[in-house]
Amino acid sequence: AWCKKQSIFSDLAPVTVLPPTLDPILELGLLSTKCHHFIMSVGSYGWWASFLAGGDVVYYKDPYKNRKDQVAAMEDMYPPGWVAMLGSSDDPIAL
Repeated sequence: AWCKKQSIFSDLAPVTVLPPTLDPILELGLLSTKCHHFIMSVGSYGWWASFLAGGDVVYYKDPYKNRKDQVAAMEDMYPPGWVAMLGSSDDPIAL
């Protein structure tokens, strides 16, 4: 409902809001087949929807920047061609 009220979406293709009671597996299938591009949130659900859709993806580059227990190399988590968005407002978007 929030998206439908935002003027930024008025000139774009229709905004579809899925019901909150939709089965998560069905929702993932809909996201990955009906959406072509993603600005990805942090987490595996958004990662899989983005990966399965096969379009352009923008992701947050350093979601765990200040965590001392991080064991994975973040560059190994994102396929080539996905666009990294840096975290600070002082940093440009890395293309």
